[in-house]
Amino acid sequence: MRLCFLIRIISTEARARVRKLTIHLNKWGLGSSSKSRKLQVLPYGRCSVRPLYLGISHEEERLVTSDKHNVWYFFSSALRKWGNSKSLHKFRDVHFLITIHGLEKHEVLERLLLQIYGKVGKPVDALAIFTQMHDSDPISWNLVIGSTAKHGEYTFSLQLFEQMLLECFLPDKFVLASVLSACCEFSGGKLIHARVIASGLECETVLATALVNMYGKSDSLANALQTFKSIDRHDVVSWNAMISIHAQHGENFESVLLFETMLNEGEMPNEVTYASVLSACANEASTFKGSLIYTQILAVGLKLNVFMATSLINMYGNCGATEHARQIFDSVQKKDVIIWNAMIKVYAQNSEGNEALEVFELMKSLGVKPSTTTFVAILEAFMSKGALLEGQNMHAFIKKSGYESDIVVGTSLLNMYGKFGVLGEVFTLFDKLIDRNIVSWNTLLNACAQRECGSEALQTFEQMLCEGVIPDIATFYSLVPVCALHASLMECKRMHSLIVNSEHDSEEKLGAGIINMYGRRGRLEDAHGVFSTLSRSSISPWTALIAAHDQSSQYIGAIKLFHQMLVEGFLPDKISITSIITAFSNQSTLIEGIHVHAC
Repeated sequence: MRLCFLIRIISTEARARVRKLTIHLNKWGLGSSSKSRKLQVLPYGRCSVRPLYLGISHEEERLVTSDKHNVWYFFSSALRKWGNSKSLHKFRDVHFLITIHGLEKHEVLERLLLQIYGKVGKPVDALAIFTQMHDSDPISWNLVIGSTAKHGEYTFSLQLFEQMLLECFLPDKFVLASVLSACCEFSGGKLIHARVIASGLECETVLATALVNMYGKSDSLANALQTFKSIDRHDVVSWNAMISIHAQHGENFESVLLFETMLNEGEMPNEVTYASVLSACANEASTFKGSLIYTQILAVGLKLNVFMATSLINMYGNCGATEHARQIFDSVQKKDVIIWNAMIKVYAQNSEGNEALEVFELMKSLGVKPSTTTFVAILEAFMSKGALLEGQNMHAFIKKSGYESDIVVGTSLLNMYGKFGVLGEVFTLFDKLIDRNIVSWNTLLNACAQRECGSEALQTFEQMLCEGVIPDIATFYSLVPVCALHASLMECKRMHSLIVNSEHDSEEKLGAGIINMYGRRGRLEDAHGVFSTLSRSSISPWTALIAAHDQSSQYIGAIKLFHQMLVEGFLPDKISITSIITAFSNQSTLIEGIHVHAC
């Protein structure tokens, strides 16, 4: 039953590999294949691996050839020798030969294959080994569940866990920790948490930390904090989990506060701790805190790793201190593409396009291959610089690099050409995108809206709906102003209906746009209807409705709304003041106008 269940969840690729291997075994005809060049006939069997190829000593070869029962030792040495990601092709060759010798069911070799495939990031291969095991035990379940969870095969991991329970194997703390890391859904995580409590393992630091991470991933910081407090003795891993998840959820002040509490309780931070808290400082743009932490890192003799350096660069960049960011960047000897991208992005967001381009050219000269993030950052630099020609040159390089049809880079190109008003190129690029998503559609719509190409924007929106793409709030932000200027009343009402059906009608800024849309059509009743549905916690709806009355020459209504707005504690902005002055001038209420002027 288990074998049938597991074979069902193995990927097509793994099953194809097993079928191919079975054909080889049935035929025994290695012929002129690449495998045959690494084989030689030995007395104890049909074939073996050349000692020089595997790095096995001649003494070990002699032991194998003299006693065929020791052949498993020969292969176990070979598996350990090549059991790393850099020599995976050789490891697979050894696995092939093990199968040819009929030793794939040997207890030691079987466990070793399962373990190493999981370790080198090949969970599907590990799963294929597991499906062929006649007698699984808790260790093999632990290995296969751990490898699938660690390498992102979360569905497999959860299905395996369910099957393990059906076969009456009791999970230990390591299996439960692996399964918790696979729980992306909050409800699933709660069920595993209940099993942890039922097993009496809730006090285990490993499991408690896994629970903290799971709740953090499920956007439940309250449960994460409650679980964290239940740990008897916090270690650096549990502290790191709490600091990290608060930073990831934008709770940057709390993240720094947790770091300080950790220090007060005498726990020494490690590289992961510093990377997380520096990330929080970067998000908060807190150079003071970040600089103190950097000083502490230097004081304890830690060397800046790429993650810590990237967080510092982002922190200084968010505060506009690009010189300090460059100093950190230059101090890192071994730079990966992530830190290069961070430096380019810092220059781009601070409108220092020339410096961004300089770093990009240096990056290329050192042989570092740009990523999608690199191209997005450098295109942002050209937009801030207003350099269309340089942007076009970069477009040519992107095309040559094969990234033009990439959805992320392609959308950034759309954005750049849209900002420069080159709509012909925007539409050409959009047609080249392979997997268009809502972001790319919104970018195209926004480009049309910015250039007041109303008919093109509305036609694009219709095409988007025909292709089954569901609009989001950004779509409506672009289209409502277009409808206000270019659409008929029927089209405006249809747009309003779509917004209501998508449940975005309570958003005040968007609601103000709808009020403005109806105001331009002289539909004050509809504008009031929208106004009444909003919570009116900001001035935007008030301003829009006052302007709508002004446009319809309903000056008395505008003045009444202005007074009501003041009574409710909102200070007028430039738009509302302009509208109300127009209303007063048309009503000849000089004293009221003087009062507004005093505002």
